Amino acid sequence: MTFLTVVLVVGYVISERQQYRMLHPTYSEQHSAGPAINQLVGAAIENYESVIDAESQNLDCTLQHCGTSSKSIPGVPADRALFTEAERFLLGWWPGAKSASTIRIYSVAQRPDKTVEAIVDVTITKCAYPETKNPYMVMTDPHRMILVPSTLNRHEYVVVEDVILDRHEAQEYPESFQPLYLGKGKETRC
Repeated sequence: MTFLTVVLVVGYVISERQQYRMLHPTYSEQHSAGPAINQLVGAAIENYESVIDAESQNLDCTLQHCGTSSKSIPGVPADRALFTEAERFLLGWWPGAKSASTIRIYSVAQRPDKTVEAIVDVTITKCAYPETKNPYMVMTDPHRMILVPSTLNRHEYVVVEDVILDRHEAQEYPESFQPLYLGKGKETRC
């Protein structure tokens, strides 16, 4: 009987803790590298996302060859891979469909080696179903991006890594927040 009581009490406490965490989540700290760096990082990410949007419409751009990948952005280090991880994934997602990306930066953390880590909400709107009443598909995911100073201008940045956070990692960041940088709203038309 004592054992059963202990099991029930422990189960209740665990359940209450999980309920509390759901109602009062704790999120990763929002870092800022300062307004100037945040703006430079935001501009670099918007440029990178514009390239990805154009890539998705270019049927000649494949995983084997793509002259217009984000590696072709001026200032990207020569030793960077042809595609980032997220770019590789997105290239196969509705190829040929018009797309537009909008960003909201949650966090920008500058490292001692001058690289920057940014947590970015990326919303992609694709014209996936052009012949229907609701032609658009919208997807928002948090990304972890690593940026380095441009090889052409050390006061600008370029994206060298981009990973879409998995569901577990994404829970560390709030859906609603005051962005450090809000991208210019882009539209895609079917």
